[in-house]
Amino acid sequence: MGGSGRSSAAKLAAFLGEMELFSLDMQSGYKWDDWRSDLRSLLKKSGLENIPTVFVLPDFQLSKNIRFLEDVNLLLNTCDIPNLFDKEQTIELV
Repeated sequence: MGGSGRSSAAKLAAFLGEMELFSLDMQSGYKWDDWRSDLRSLLKKSGLENIPTVFVLPDFQLSKNIRFLEDVNLLLNTCDIPNLFDKEQTIELV
């Protein structure tokens, strides 16, 4: 989403749609566990708390780890990311 105003357009659309904007700050120390924690937070916010949310993820951030891209692909295609929540977390959610 860089360089052509797509990020600004997504932010404007979120504002106009009265949705919350969720974006990640993937600095150099960003790791797999951070990614999974952020995804859990996003899904809890949008699913459990029923807060309309726009997830902005610039494409250059996905190149940091191919597993990030695989999770996004799974979420878009199956609406599920296997093993995102462990058994204890799943019990808390239900």
